[in-house]
Amino acid sequence: MAEGPDALDLIAAEHRMVEDLFCRFENATEPQEKTEIVHEVIFELVVHGEVEEIAFYLRLRESLPDGNDLADEAIQDHMEMKETINALDSMTAGDDCFDELMRGLMAEVRDHFKEEEAKLFPKVREAMTNTGLRKMGGRIMEARSLVPTRPHPSAPTGPLAKTAAGPPVTLVEWVRDALRSVADDNR
Repeated sequence: MAEGPDALDLIAAEHRMVEDLFCRFENATEPQEKTEIVHEVIFELVVHGEVEEIAFYLRLRESLPDGNDLADEAIQDHMEMKETINALDSMTAGDDCFDELMRGLMAEVRDHFKEEEAKLFPKVREAMTNTGLRKMGGRIMEARSLVPTRPHPSAPTGPLAKTAAGPPVTLVEWVRDALRSVADDNR
């Protein structure tokens, strides 16, 4: 397994990128701009969540005595977020409840990120070696190219099922993402 950057640093950087998108949304005034930002948020959160479920939570289960409970709690958070993401995925800024749903999602995600960084990261950093964290970072980087980019709230949550289902779904979603990008540009 190829080493990459420290996994926790990589996950934290993804958290900051999503937070930057949230700030852009909060400052946006034009409906098209808001819609485009939400589409970026959806893409980043779905990829981030899927990668965490494949590469991070599995190691959490293996590395910590309470890892199963911590991973299950985090995956439950993801499932709740996926419901909101799924609703937003078919909306634009002109739709009723768009801003309300997005603000609710931002609050959920911010709480989740804060909890991961405050509770999970210190435990994982203590339990794993630097080499182990870099190997996990390599797995995270590899997994980013294999996971779906759209929400699937009823999809399996186990890493083996995600790994098997991911590539075919991802190919279809790449086409859908390209079409959505063109549609956003033409609005």
